[in-house]
Amino acid sequence: MDKPQQTETDNETEEDIDRKQFRLAIGVLIASIICVCLYHIRSINNRNNHVVNPVDLDDTILVLVVSPANRDTAIATTTKPPILNTIEGLYNNAYEPSRVMVAAYDMNDHLKNQLPVQLQPSVRVARNMKTIQSKHSSASDARAYLMKHLYRGERYVMTLQSNAEICKDWDKILIDMIKPIKNRHTIFTSAVMPKNMQSNIRPTYFKLNALKGGKMVIGSSAVHEVPEDPVPSIFWSPALSFAPAPAYTEFVDGNIISSDDMDITLNTIKLWTNGFNFYTLPITMAWASRPEDSNWAHSSKRSMSKTATVGTARTFKDFEQYMGISFERKKASKRTYHGLTNHVTAFEAGVKVGSLEAARLANHAKH
Repeated sequence: MDKPQQTETDNETEEDIDRKQFRLAIGVLIASIICVCLYHIRSINNRNNHVVNPVDLDDTILVLVVSPANRDTAIATTTKPPILNTIEGLYNNAYEPSRVMVAAYDMNDHLKNQLPVQLQPSVRVARNMKTIQSKHSSASDARAYLMKHLYRGERYVMTLQSNAEICKDWDKILIDMIKPIKNRHTIFTSAVMPKNMQSNIRPTYFKLNALKGGKMVIGSSAVHEVPEDPVPSIFWSPALSFAPAPAYTEFVDGNIISSDDMDITLNTIKLWTNGFNFYTLPITMAWASRPEDSNWAHSSKRSMSKTATVGTARTFKDFEQYMGISFERKKASKRTYHGLTNHVTAFEAGVKVGSLEAARLANHAKH
C-alpha cells in the first residue's frame, strides 16, 4: 500500500512546529538564566544587607595594635610583617568586618607601603614614625598616642598583641559577652597563648608570678573548670583586652606611662582605681608563634613622672587589699599567686582552683 505523500502544506506545518519548539526551548533557557541571575542577585543583596546591618554597625570597634621595632633586621626585611598578618586576620576572621577599625603604631613602618588597598579605608596608621617614636618610650605611650589622635568615637576599644592570630568571629563573641553585663566599667582581658597549643587549650586566667620591687610580673594558668561566663580577674594585660570605649578614653589622656616594664603594673593600678573591673575570658581567643618583641628606648626621668598617678574612684589602699599585695613591704598574699580576688565567690573559686575550700587552702599554702 502506497504511503500518503506529504504536501507542501504539511511540510510548512512541521517547520512551524519545529520553530515553535525551538523558540520554546530558547524561552525556557532564557527564563532559567533569568531565575539563576535573580537568585544570585538576591543572595548578593542579602550579603550586602548583612554587611550594612545598622544594629551591627552601631557596635563599632577600634583595635589598637602597637608593634615595637624588630631586633632581627634580616627577618624584618625578608618575611611578611607580623603586624600585617595580625591586621589581615582581624578582618578575615571578623563576623562583621565593616564595624572593625584598626589604629596601628608600627615602629618598623611596614604598613606605609604594604597595607592592602581594600583595608586602607579601615586602618588608621600613625605617620611620621621617625619623629613620633622618639617621643615615646613604651607601648603604653604608643596606645595613648593612638587614642588621642586616631580614635573616632567607636563604641568599643580593643588592644591586641601585634603578632597575634585571632579566632573566628572574635568580634561577635566579645560583643555578645559584654552586652549583657551593661556596665561601661567592665574590661575583658586575656593572655595570648603559644600557637603550638592552639588545638588543645583550656581557657586561662592571670596570676602573680613574682613581685619584683614595685613591679608585678604576671603569668597565665589554665582553669580548673571551664566557665561559661567571664571570670573576675585581678590583673589587666594589653596582650588582649576589650572594653567600652570610656575605659580607654577617660584614663589614657594625661596618664602616660613611660616605662614598658611597668606597663601592666601601672595600668592595672590606674584602671582599677579609676573604677574599672577586670574579667578574664571563658575561652582562648588569640595565639602567637613567638613572644612579642619589646625594644623601646627607656626614659628613666619620665618613667616616674606625675602621669603615673592613681585614679579617684578607688584608693591605692583599696587596690592593695583587692590584690593582696603590700608594695611597701614588697610582699604578696598566697591567694594572689593563685589569681584569686579578696572576696572570692564559689564561681570564681570553682573555675580557678576547684572550690571555695581549695581557695581557702591555697591562701594558706606555702608559695
